Amino acid sequence: KVFFVEPRGLSASAQDQAQPGGPARPCAESDHHRFDFMIGTWHTIDPGSPTVPAAEGESTVEPMLDGCVVHEHRSLIRQGKRLFDGDAYWGYDSTTKHWLLFYMDDQSHMQVYGGREEASHLAFYRERPDPDGKRILIRILYAPGKTSSYRQIVERSSDHGATWQPGGVTTYQSKR
Repeated sequence: KVFFVEPRGLSASAQDQAQPGGPARPCAESDHHRFDFMIGTWHTIDPGSPTVPAAEGESTVEPMLDGCVVHEHRSLIRQGKRLFDGDAYWGYDSTTKHWLLFYMDDQSHMQVYGGREEASHLAFYRERPDPDGKRILIRILYAPGKTSSYRQIVERSSDHGATWQPGGVTTYQSKR
């Protein structure tokens, strides 16, 4: 199959940039830098559970496209076995004023999350079927640490967000 994408005209912000005196760097605004704390090279730790052994990995997070996108490449190993190599891309859509997260890996996992403001943080949501076919809601939070670290917290809800169950916490420790 061949898929075609219909070309779009310039958005208002792109037209502004094309005009003399328009914003020279549209992604220099603070909205585009909420995840700058993630930029760096990291050692990751997933502590596991009583039934799942701990896993460790490496992560490199960098800005792309003149600061409009944050890109992460991450690999994870459990008990000497490589689990995955994956890439995540975070970007702020200045038209809709929302963050998006795109994730893909070498295990054929492709996921898209929408960002939502909640109290004092930004959370990313995605709905998917559980192995039994029941719809569950996934929420991912990113919490900066006090010293060269941050945590990625994954939670699951089977009741449309009324209650949340822990899905895993990954700690990122700076390699510098």
